[in-house]
Amino acid sequence: MGIDVVRPHRAEANDGDWHYCGKADCDVVYYLGAELIDHTAVVTQVGTKASEQPTPVCFCFAYTTEALAEDLCVNRGVSQIKAQIKNAVAASSCSCMHLNPRGECCLPDVHRALSELESN
Repeated sequence: MGIDVVRPHRAEANDGDWHYCGKADCDVVYYLGAELIDHTAVVTQVGTKASEQPTPVCFCFAYTTEALAEDLCVNRGVSQIKAQIKNAVAASSCSCMHLNPRGECCLPDVHRALSELESN
């Protein structure tokens, strides 16, 4: 993962081929050799490591798990937010590669969060 993914979350990060740690029970978000950036040193909470509400899911459009839950409730179980995000991704109007801490599209995270909300 390039530095361009890390810098929006930690501006002072050194150049290099950083790696992302997605394990929820690990405090580290990014690592480069022995250099670590933990969840307390990033600008925003990382979804899998979020310890406070609201929990971010979509970093491009600032949607949270709580917003998704409200969306499902208001729209009788059909997420309008997911449709909006899908349209934005299709129109190349997102910045997932830079804003999502994983450097990937957030749609799988949105889908996973919606599935969890629907099963509860």
